[in-house]
Amino acid sequence: MARCQRSNSAYLDAGGVLITNHATFVNCTILGNDAPYGGGVYDKRSHSIFLCCNISGNAATDTDGGGIYFIESNATLTNCTLADNTAAGDGAGLYSPSSLPVLTNCILRNFGNEIY
Repeated sequence: MARCQRSNSAYLDAGGVLITNHATFVNCTILGNDAPYGGGVYDKRSHSIFLCCNISGNAATDTDGGGIYFIESNATLTNCTLADNTAAGDGAGLYSPSSLPVLTNCILRNFGNEIY
């Protein structure tokens, strides 16, 4: 996806974007989403690429991963901003308990525990 914008609320996971296969996002804004976990992005078992994306102001209302929740996903984020995301649990910006994401030249700014 290129130049996309997502703003949503979800009952289960992935307030903004649910990824279960490989995906590429370029110049996308994922803003103001909420879900029990994975407020902005929930990425399961994929190898997604995020280039120049803004993932901000998202919330995990019950548990972890306000901005992004990675599970068994080795994603790449380059020149991205994760800012002002919140989580009731861990990883306000990024939660990746069983993943190895690669972040290059990214801005991480939150009011709490940015990365778990």
